[in-house]
Amino acid sequence: MGYRTILVHMNDERRCDRLLEHAIKVAERCEAHLIGLFVAPQPLMMYTEWPGAGLGDVIEEARRAHAAAAERLRTKFNIATQSLPRPAEWRFLQSLMTNVADDVIACGRSVDLIIASQADPDWYLSSDMDVPDRLAIESGRPVLVIPNDAKQTVSGRRITIGWNERREAARAVFDALPFLKTAEAVNVVWVNPVVGGVISGDIPGSELCRTLARHGVKCEASWAEAADISAGAELLRQAKAYGSDLLVMGAYGRSRLSEFILGGASRHILSKAALPVLMSH
Repeated sequence: MGYRTILVHMNDERRCDRLLEHAIKVAERCEAHLIGLFVAPQPLMMYTEWPGAGLGDVIEEARRAHAAAAERLRTKFNIATQSLPRPAEWRFLQSLMTNVADDVIACGRSVDLIIASQADPDWYLSSDMDVPDRLAIESGRPVLVIPNDAKQTVSGRRITIGWNERREAARAVFDALPFLKTAEAVNVVWVNPVVGGVISGDIPGSELCRTLARHGVKCEASWAEAADISAGAELLRQAKAYGSDLLVMGAYGRSRLSEFILGGASRHILSKAALPVLMSH
């Protein structure tokens, strides 16, 4: 497989074992250099209402807590990666911001693949520490998002591709070639195909299948309509029906002033997916 340098964003001790299991599996298959990263956010005024302590004391205590968590994660990472074919690397950064996204993005732009956890809306630090959406949109690298309730490690044995001929989808497909080339079966699914957007007489996605076949990828094309549910929900349904253990799709965003926000299908899949999702923008 073609990913030679992989970054895994480790931000939550509760989920680190599952995340590491996936990252190590991919690193083993790729014989890749694996980098574990923990970025501590900058404690700011959110702590001013803590009773019985001055602001400086509270901020310093928060920094010590993040540093201690990072050390525990470093120990787990070093033990878990001992058997990898290439030496692994641990990084700890102290961010100057309360949100860690910019620092993770900066580190991620120099690697082949980023692995991150699905956001956990029930975690009180999620808004600052869970950043898979921003990684997918802003890093310029493929991002493998691991669901919080993943039942098995990603194998890429059966893969579903969400296809619609857009730039983001094309980027994701060819970023995923290291997985696609070793898959037993690949299903290219176009949800709600656009009239006139495909070659006359072809099943939507057929042209992509022909290109992938030249790479040795065993694939088939299909399409589906999502009249009563969103395209994202339908794509997840198609992946489940196909027995896929990996979904590949573009991360779709739209600009709002200077900010990117996720489109509906991307947002739905990032929050609801029960299988790993490889996204590119």
